[in-house]
Amino acid sequence: MRNSFLIACLSLLLSGCAERALPALGGDSGVDPRADGQTGQPGKVTVTTNLMTYGTSQITKGTVHNGTDHAIWLPGCAIFSREMKDPSTGKWQDKGADVICGWEGEAVEVKPGASHGQDASFRKPGVWRLSLGYGTGCIKGKPMSESNCTGKGAAASPAVTVTLDKATCEGVNKSYRAALEPAKKCNPYINMLQCQEQVASDLSCGCPLFVQNRKTLDSYAEYWATLGCHKLMPPCGIKCSPPAPAGCSKDGACTTGK
Repeated sequence: MRNSFLIACLSLLLSGCAERALPALGGDSGVDPRADGQTGQPGKVTVTTNLMTYGTSQITKGTVHNGTDHAIWLPGCAIFSREMKDPSTGKWQDKGADVICGWEGEAVEVKPGASHGQDASFRKPGVWRLSLGYGTGCIKGKPMSESNCTGKGAAASPAVTVTLDKATCEGVNKSYRAALEPAKKCNPYINMLQCQEQVASDLSCGCPLFVQNRKTLDSYAEYWATLGCHKLMPPCGIKCSPPAPAGCSKDGACTTGK
């Protein structure tokens, strides 16, 4: 079930379950004016975020400031990796970048005293931070893997707190409802019982109905529960009648009364 969700959540806004598979919500924003006043620490490369608390649907604006007396070089595509603190061990777990890169891109030079920014997002409640690896003495115009950097370093932002927000849950529910029609597809040319899988028409406020394949729907429902959306958006308490029996129509869809 979890594997099917990794595929399904390519179209989601969210996820803590498959961080690397999710599409980017923010891209490389270049030399970042929001870094004005963020001078960092002299002699150090620092990472800052625009806020210390976020909702799961919010964009994080990360900034790298070069407080050293020499240039540093950053990856050309995905600057930051996102790390989540394991509440049981207190250790940081790498959840990958928020950018899907077809190519790593040319390394980006950040001169002494300059800043560089990129947006990211944390789609699961918890304690997070942005981290990065950088190079020094790199060859200009080449990707990091070919830049023959003479040195390397790492930096991370202070920890930020991420809480579940309603917009995230609404996004999961919207994706669930959009998956209902595909789940009803069946084959009218085979002589066998179909459309026997019972699901809800909505994760928060729905009634039961029958579909042919519930696998993707179950993945969304599992993610809904994992995030805690059932607490933020509890069932609405509507009274539902038992679902009418469904069969496969000539159009190849599960339909009641057929």
